[in-house]
Amino acid sequence: MIYNLKVKDLVNIKENKSSFELDDMIHICKRENNNKRDYLFVNKYLGKHYPVSANKVLKLFNELYLELLKSNLQNKKILVIGFAETATALSEFITHQSIIRDNLNIVYHLQTTREDIETTINNIAFQEEHSHATNQKLYWNEEKIPEYDTILFVEDEITTGKTIINFIEKFKELKDNTNFYVASILNWQNQENVKKYKNLNINTICLVEGELKNNISKIEVVKNDKKDFFVMNKKVFKKVLSANLNPRTGLTKKEFLEYINLQPNLNINLLKDDSTVIGTEEFMYKAILLANKLNTTVRSSTRSPIITSIEDKYLIENGIIIPSFYDSNRKTFLYNTTHTEVKNIIFLIEEKCDKWEAIIKNIFSDKVVLFLSVK
Repeated sequence: MIYNLKVKDLVNIKENKSSFELDDMIHICKRENNNKRDYLFVNKYLGKHYPVSANKVLKLFNELYLELLKSNLQNKKILVIGFAETATALSEFITHQSIIRDNLNIVYHLQTTREDIETTINNIAFQEEHSHATNQKLYWNEEKIPEYDTILFVEDEITTGKTIINFIEKFKELKDNTNFYVASILNWQNQENVKKYKNLNINTICLVEGELKNNISKIEVVKNDKKDFFVMNKKVFKKVLSANLNPRTGLTKKEFLEYINLQPNLNINLLKDDSTVIGTEEFMYKAILLANKLNTTVRSSTRSPIITSIEDKYLIENGIIIPSFYDSNRKTFLYNTTHTEVKNIIFLIEEKCDKWEAIIKNIFSDKVVLFLSVK
């Protein structure tokens, strides 16, 4: 069976400002057991679900950054909020570049999260209804946040935009007269949802714009039954992350630079060419930077369950389940693990976790596995 589903089959494309060919970059895949949304758009160049050259990821991110510079954001005091888990790297890239280039005044960086942090900071809880993990929270330290007049939400994709509206409703309880912008690589809002944003004075910036078609039928694919899935059967650990230099609890410009400069000890000369770098769930950006330094491929583990298929042209061919770095009872996924015959796997992790490392080494017993932590 030949799988021929294209983006244009689900979306009326209006504009593609990126340099990437749309059917190469965006692939339609089927979600596993999600009644609210049967399909998802997998962006091949996000450095998330699919192993890809890190320099292409950074090229795509930079193209969105250049679009931001075309807006009227230059004179704003901006608070950036990146959305977990797929847009965390994109939001960190935007803040990083604003500091390096000094052409956007981003005064504070935050990311939503689904993880537990060791902190007394209050959090704002909200719902992402269509997601595989609907509960999100934002740690909001009112006393630490500098003066801002604009909130820039960063997403990889906007479909209806309802998640952003849920968030803004919470924010308006905290502070009125704030400008709201949403930056995303993809924007599939229909006219009704565009109108809702305009009524709420929400500005959108994107690379690819289109309108999701109505009455989309369920995606049918032939499943790949030859999966090498691994599942933990007992609780081994659950990590509570430190709040120190953590983008989930908020970083000033100075703190963001300190966070970026936290690099793993690495002797590049010891690494062979046939390596790949893997990040963990919300911890993506530094894995991309490391892979770019090594001129190799990158991806991250994900909580998103996607159907794998052996059909021609279906992007996600195979996958394995591994325990989450943050909670060994939680399933996470690595896709297209046999797509490239690499011998060396570099896991870039936030903190040391000996129990998790032992499990991963057992799973990838035929590979050379290196664990690098930034803290």
